[in-house]
Amino acid sequence: MLVMDKLQYPNGWICLMPSQHLRTNEVKPFEMCGQQLVAFRGGSGAVHVLSAYCPHLGANFGVGGHVVTESGDDCIQCPFHGWRFGGDGQCKRIPNIKNSELNALKANVKNWLTVEANEIIYVWYHNDGIDPQNYPNNFVANIYPKLKMLGTLKRLVYQQFQQMEENGVDTVHFSYLHNKFVPGLLNAEYVFNSDCGAGPAPVFTGRVIYKMFGKAVGTTPIIIRTLSPVAVLVEVGKESSFIGQIVTLGDEFDVLVNSMRLRRPLLTRHNQSILVYRLYQSNLKLQ
Repeated sequence: MLVMDKLQYPNGWICLMPSQHLRTNEVKPFEMCGQQLVAFRGGSGAVHVLSAYCPHLGANFGVGGHVVTESGDDCIQCPFHGWRFGGDGQCKRIPNIKNSELNALKANVKNWLTVEANEIIYVWYHNDGIDPQNYPNNFVANIYPKLKMLGTLKRLVYQQFQQMEENGVDTVHFSYLHNKFVPGLLNAEYVFNSDCGAGPAPVFTGRVIYKMFGKAVGTTPIIIRTLSPVAVLVEVGKESSFIGQIVTLGDEFDVLVNSMRLRRPLLTRHNQSILVYRLYQSNLKLQ
């Protein structure tokens, strides 16, 4: 019997939460890849993520802890005994303890590398603690500077992580799961180009053909961008009129939840996008 020493999670940048969900001086506890963590935004506006438990007596910073400033640094204060930890994980102050005693104690918690881009907070995870070789593409600033996040859709899906990632670049499934806008009246057909772009991150382009009663009535561009090994952006519409992915997500969730991850799937030449994406992942995330 094969026994793993520890549960392996995908290495890469994890989309933690939208930036708007963590206000200035706000603290939020969460679990990520089996780790209990805490996120807080200090008075400087920067986001910090630390391991959740105080090394003093084990209190969770995210339950009752609050944001403070210590010598100009953003800190989170433990709710139990008032110990203060900076965004770098170092203890900055212990009540009634001199700096010489504080320095000798070397109290600290793990800080997690965090990037804020695209109005999203990303946290880096690697099973072996290796630093990232790639960073999230700030596509909002670089491609769509006028794009604003108006809201979010949250759905809990019990499925293998790789299955969810590859679904985003599976160009074939669009015409089967995202084809019915108004059943029996307005449907869509998706046609993708064989080219996947010249850069290291694959980009799949094509068009959506809208059909009413079986006849084509219009078309819009569609682009699938691999922003990182754990993030895929689906763009529908022109740059000046980006409308996003608004098709039948409900059916897709039902299919994904009831799917099984196969070790050796029978892929054909029509699944080139999945093969290209797996190569991209192997070059970045799995190193």
